[in-house]
Amino acid sequence: MSRRAYPQYKSSVVEWLGGIPKHWVVSPLRRLSRIRYGLGQPPNEAADGLPLLRVTNVKRGKISAEGLVFVEPSDVPASRDAFLRENEIIVVRSGAYTGDSALVTRDYAGAVAGYDMVATIRVGVPAYFAWQLLGPEVCHYQFQLVRLRAAQPHMNAEELGDTIVVSPPNAEQQVIAAFLDRETERVDSLIAKKQRQIELLQEKRAALISHAVTKGLDPNVKTKDSGIEWLGQIPEHWQLTRLKFLATNTNGAGIQIGPFGGMLKDVTYDDEGEFKVYGQENTLSGDFSRGNRWIAKAQFAEMQHYHIHPGDIVFTRKGSIGGCSLVSSDVRKGIIDSDTIRLRVVQERVSAVFILYAFKYSVFLQGQVQETKRGAILSGLNTSTIANLLFLIPPLPEQVSIVSHIEQRIGQVDALLTKVEASIQMMREYRTALISAAVTGKIDVRKGAAQ
Repeated sequence: MSRRAYPQYKSSVVEWLGGIPKHWVVSPLRRLSRIRYGLGQPPNEAADGLPLLRVTNVKRGKISAEGLVFVEPSDVPASRDAFLRENEIIVVRSGAYTGDSALVTRDYAGAVAGYDMVATIRVGVPAYFAWQLLGPEVCHYQFQLVRLRAAQPHMNAEELGDTIVVSPPNAEQQVIAAFLDRETERVDSLIAKKQRQIELLQEKRAALISHAVTKGLDPNVKTKDSGIEWLGQIPEHWQLTRLKFLATNTNGAGIQIGPFGGMLKDVTYDDEGEFKVYGQENTLSGDFSRGNRWIAKAQFAEMQHYHIHPGDIVFTRKGSIGGCSLVSSDVRKGIIDSDTIRLRVVQERVSAVFILYAFKYSVFLQGQVQETKRGAILSGLNTSTIANLLFLIPPLPEQVSIVSHIEQRIGQVDALLTKVEASIQMMREYRTALISAAVTGKIDVRKGAAQ
């Protein structure tokens, strides 16, 4: 980071902190602040009440309105001091995001603190210490150790008070806070633009695939009316058929749900076993190495209908129609569970990869599923729903050409996505390094602030 250092440093006497500017002071947070708990039990909700800030509203230094609930102020016990003041710092107390924090802005002054902790800075500039709590010297070297002390990540007021912080003079704290406000806003703006670029690339990817599996590759092909209002014209030589006519019945049903209840017994949970049980985590991720459920050879032999083969398509009953994956060629022998539906197609008539792309991206298929859901109360997909889905099917050679075209084009899009995601990661790392350097005195931002 090409910024000037301070002229003189001294030892902080803290191994992971190293040297600090000579005029800075090391102290526990409790000496500079008052720490209290929010409410243990939330008050009754009221649409016209006060916002209740919960862990879901605290996101890496900012308060998010996403999922915000409002509560009746008269139900908040006065003795709990739960009403937040501007420039207090709310700190997550438990769960996966233990230690995450955010400065209370003017917009949320008067809001109610939920289960989490609140730090009121009494000595110093609150915005500076809000940045310090987000730096790796606190989040990684201190909060992470606290989180690891119990099976369930948790932090109490005493542990938060023990947090080591470094303090320059107040005027310098103000300068550093303003510097970080400005510089991180620039980085966050760039990240937001990159994230929008990712969304556009993903939309382009989906549109490309959807068009290919519903209209084909030839823009001059003769077309015919599909007979379906929202599908419109389709290639003249393509067929509309229900999926059940494309599924094989060899060695069990081509569309098969996994075994329920006591049918799947004597399952062991180990790192290694004989025959694997595949479920939702495999279907949604496409990674068939995940999971540690196993059955013995005898039980595997009894469950011929539930075997999984390379080239099968599996999808979760509990997710959308897009929650599906193609079984890889290196998959271990095993069976599906009751949360999974397996599709095995007639390979001489249809490409499993073509069907997979249609399942994941065809607007035509998504529309059918939504219509089915509007007409019935479903806990998830079932074999009947899938069997009766209408598919647009070109001749097999054309399916193969479409798949090849899709994979070539999405390969280009995916390469762009990888570059953009890598640049976002670099920006986030730079942002973290900038906060760390500024709040520990590794860089001197005073001259730049004056200019």
